[in-house]
Amino acid sequence: MLETVPSDMPPGSEVANLAVLGYDVKQVYQGRGVLEAASMGIDLESDDLAMRCNLICLDEQGSSSTTQQVTSRPRSHSSS
Repeated sequence: MLETVPSDMPPGSEVANLAVLGYDVKQVYQGRGVLEAASMGIDLESDDLAMRCNLICLDEQGSSSTTQQVTSRPRSHSSS
């Protein structure tokens, strides 16, 4: 049986896709945020943090709906 996700890695599509594309996921996987940033053409520095999240809205009755994915890059934290 073919195993695309190593047993000690998180079983997500990002790990599986990197493995199928031939990457050594144990060396290159840094989380979903980094992949999302790359897909948007955002160049990350070595001390940047990239996060991905889904926002949920609740109406007055407590029903939830998933909103559009929101991605932004915080301003630089370096001093001028």
